[in-house]
Amino acid sequence: MYEIPSDKYTELPAATKTILVNSTKSVTRFLLLSEEQLTERPAGLPPEAYAVPLPESSTDELMNGIEVAQKQIAKIEQELVSDLMTYSNNWQGISVLRQIQRCLLQRS
Repeated sequence: MYEIPSDKYTELPAATKTILVNSTKSVTRFLLLSEEQLTERPAGLPPEAYAVPLPESSTDELMNGIEVAQKQIAKIEQELVSDLMTYSNNWQGISVLRQIQRCLLQRS
């Protein structure tokens, strides 16, 4: 996909085949059609036209990835809370044992 100032889009060579994607007063986005795979900048494009990099994943794929990650984060948070409660209970138990130990030592 390419982007070019809208007033320059009309200056594309007549032999250049494009599909208009989006156009505003200032910017026009278009797909450049070619029978061959383009590996470098096509000849005849005005210098104002530049390639717009397309993402490797679709928006739906990104949203699914985010949903999976959010579920994983929620699971990890639950495990952390569970571990925290276990450790907290263990520390409370240790504290009680220390108090019992002190009482026993005071009686001796």
